[in-house]
Amino acid sequence: MAKLLWERGTTLGQSNSSVFSSASTSNSLFHGVTLPSLIVVKSCNYSASQSLKEEEEFLHMFKHSPSIIHCFGANLHFKDQCYLLQLIARVSIRLKRAQ
Repeated sequence: MAKLLWERGTTLGQSNSSVFSSASTSNSLFHGVTLPSLIVVKSCNYSASQSLKEEEEFLHMFKHSPSIIHCFGANLHFKDQCYLLQLIARVSIRLKRAQ
């Protein structure tokens, strides 16, 4: 199992099965890519992880599109007596232009 390369920050939101959190890194390597200092981590129990696995596949299919958030990949983590699948993605900040 991979060592965590980031530290979880504020919870940004949640859905029925996932929790979205900000996280900070030390510009660590993950799957051969240097992570930015601020990322978003989407976590869910491994038993409910099928949709997260499908989301990772979808994001990788469109990884060269400027309209899709960059996904660095997923890792499996054991915490509080359960396995979590965690999807690691770049933070996307979009500002709405004043009209």
